[in-house]
Amino acid sequence: MLVPEADYERCGDVQDVVFPCGYTIGADGDTINLYYGALDSSIALANGSIRSLCMARRQRPFRALPQPPPAASNINRQGPIFHVCL
Repeated sequence: MLVPEADYERCGDVQDVVFPCGYTIGADGDTINLYYGALDSSIALANGSIRSLCMARRQRPFRALPQPPPAASNINRQGPIFHVCL
């Protein structure tokens, strides 16, 4: 459900890499805050509604790869929150 889209997720030494690092659940019980790595230089934050994500998965079940899944439109990327310059 999380695929590389932004420049900081797509362009670097190893291109098109995002990976989850951890999450928290908001006080409302429905907001998920997903912390994820982008390439080898950034940690970013995306958030969305757990209920909406579950409904989207029911409407569009997982399919076999090799083609990448479409990006989840109900995830809001907050952009890099930490960036390493080497």
